[in-house]
Amino acid sequence: MKFRFVQHDSPLATAVFTFKAGSLSDPAGQEGISHYLEHVLLNASDKYPDEVAVSDAFARLGASTNGGTGSNSVCYYGTCRASKFVEMIDIHCDLIASPLLHDDAVERERTIVMSELKDGQDDAMSVFVDELLQGTLGWAPIIGRDTTVSAITAEQIRSHYAARYGLPNLMVTVAAPASVEDEIRDRLAGFGPTAAAPPPPQPAVDLEDMAIVRPSFGQACLAIVAPGAPGNGANFRENLVGAVASNCIAGPDFSLLFRRVRGELGLTYWIGAQTVRWPDAGVTFVASQFDPDLMDQVKQEIACVLRKAVDDGVPEETVAFAKDAMLTASASSCETSIGLARRFDMYHLAGAQGVPEGYDEYEDIMDGVSPADVDAYVKRAFAPMLDESASKTVTMTPD
Repeated sequence: MKFRFVQHDSPLATAVFTFKAGSLSDPAGQEGISHYLEHVLLNASDKYPDEVAVSDAFARLGASTNGGTGSNSVCYYGTCRASKFVEMIDIHCDLIASPLLHDDAVERERTIVMSELKDGQDDAMSVFVDELLQGTLGWAPIIGRDTTVSAITAEQIRSHYAARYGLPNLMVTVAAPASVEDEIRDRLAGFGPTAAAPPPPQPAVDLEDMAIVRPSFGQACLAIVAPGAPGNGANFRENLVGAVASNCIAGPDFSLLFRRVRGELGLTYWIGAQTVRWPDAGVTFVASQFDPDLMDQVKQEIACVLRKAVDDGVPEETVAFAKDAMLTASASSCETSIGLARRFDMYHLAGAQGVPEGYDEYEDIMDGVSPADVDAYVKRAFAPMLDESASKTVTMTPD
């Protein structure tokens, strides 16, 4: 188990339990099981035998709790007054280390999970992103599919817990006053199962053109996908440069694509960019949502903006805007215990090098990101989108 303690002298304190057991660890035919387990894990234990007992235990402390499932990890977090924090940690430890996962509790939660699944199916961009990630990266939807979620059994959930929820896959991050650090470390000593299966490897990247038809949606979605810059995510600064570059290209209202395609021309509802990287591969996406009859124009405008950025570089003003926006977001997260506890948690979980522990250190790293760094990254990650033999196009239209 990895343990991080972030000093936060505030009336509030937060704990985050993060397992390397996200949707990529879902067995074939059980897509959605990691998310399903997240829903039921904290429902009961021997000490707290049902959901009412769990709710009352946290309520007596005034604690706020939640969880979340991603492709690589699942996290459970809670916040309460610092004076009650050790008691809250005890409750989390008991529920996570010895959940009951009863058949009836699993069955009751199925209705809620299926409702979340339906909500996602009613949103065009959610459906498009699921299809895009499945078709390019081999990632099944985090929440699963109708056919798999409806068939997952309590025994399968218990088996998944036993296989994935061990100390080797766990990181606990605490943001709290320094006075409780030693007591928290004592509480966590020997916590949880000692064995766990490692996360599975990333599926092979297989880029292909895709044309998805969804008559129920009145909008169209487009993604241009290309091989990106490889990288293992082990260097924080390198990933920070990539995040600045992506924000310069698409996303916030100062970005090059937003200003042209949304601001000047009013063509799209939304546009964004992202790069996903592994040691031997990388994939870069630019995605957008718009009226179906604008497909060709949106494609042309995206290509023009990317060509200018690759050939002429990103304007220094745009780089400055992106850095300032990211610094503001980081400073904002430092204001709360939960923001501090969850800052860069995936980098820490992966053992990345050079991850900052405080805002000042983050600002120093950001100050060192130059326009030349951003231009070099744009050439590596976004230039392949202009190569028709390398890039692929994924569309979703009503017909």
